[in-house]
Amino acid sequence: MNQSKSMLRVCVIGGGNGSAKILRGLKMHSDELILSAVIAMSDSGSSNGELRKKWGVMPPADILRATLAMSPYDYDMLHKIFRTNRFQYNMENKHYLGNLFLALSEKYHGDFIMGLDALHVAIEALGKAYPVTIEQTNLCVELNNGEKIVGEDLIDRPSFDRTKKIQKAWLEPKVNIYKGAKEAIEQADFIILSLGSLYTSVIATLLVDGVSDAIQNNKKAKIIYICGGACEADGETGPIILSKTLEHLENYIPRPIYEIIYNNHELTDEEVVLYSEKKWNKMELDIDNIVGKILTGVDMEKSGGGISPEKLGEAIYLSINK
Repeated sequence: MNQSKSMLRVCVIGGGNGSAKILRGLKMHSDELILSAVIAMSDSGSSNGELRKKWGVMPPADILRATLAMSPYDYDMLHKIFRTNRFQYNMENKHYLGNLFLALSEKYHGDFIMGLDALHVAIEALGKAYPVTIEQTNLCVELNNGEKIVGEDLIDRPSFDRTKKIQKAWLEPKVNIYKGAKEAIEQADFIILSLGSLYTSVIATLLVDGVSDAIQNNKKAKIIYICGGACEADGETGPIILSKTLEHLENYIPRPIYEIIYNNHELTDEEVVLYSEKKWNKMELDIDNIVGKILTGVDMEKSGGGISPEKLGEAIYLSINK
């Protein structure tokens, strides 16, 4: 990467899916931007959960996806190799190749970062993805009836009554920010709070001890929140109204969000069908209820439905270069 003092530093904070979409778009401007990502490390479901329980390793899937997104090579090809094809290892349940690469590397060397660094080099990543922590922890939430739910997987795919809404979140046990993540946040010119699940992706990252301090220490960075405009009908039971989402989010950061970039696309009939099939609900964009922030509405939908990384990346790039 050709870095210079004039290049802007952009740090994306969140989970694997939303952060990957942002990074795929922003890497098109890697000659002008120094990209980094700070990724949630509390995933406890599916392959992540099995690898954590079996080997005591860090959950690899989210940071794998964010790292692949910064490669100059075709993302769909890399995704198929590392994150689509599953195979059985040692007669256990099937895992992605990428998950096994990071998990086995940590198991062999006792160092999660060593395998992650090797992956960055192998795919010639145009930026750097950091785990928010390298200590084991679980996401916990309290619902509005006082019930406590422990584990990202149980929060992300709730079996409880969906009328019970998340009121607050924390990590058990408390864990500390990884030094690389701390430096990325403190050096950023712009901090991007990623689209994706509010609690299991974005807030889960913000909860790690030291993240809030790193944001507070960086007085120059403007905080931008990306709202994709959709939420999973069977996902976490957080807010589904934009103004309420911002209220919840700002409970976990030390200073206000500067700008909200939101998806103002009107769905076509074809896209309405896709949203129904994917079990996606549209978020209520109550823009009139939001004051004191820059509101930027852009069409970030790809043809047929879903977020376009290219449109999203261009919207963020234009915003940070105003």
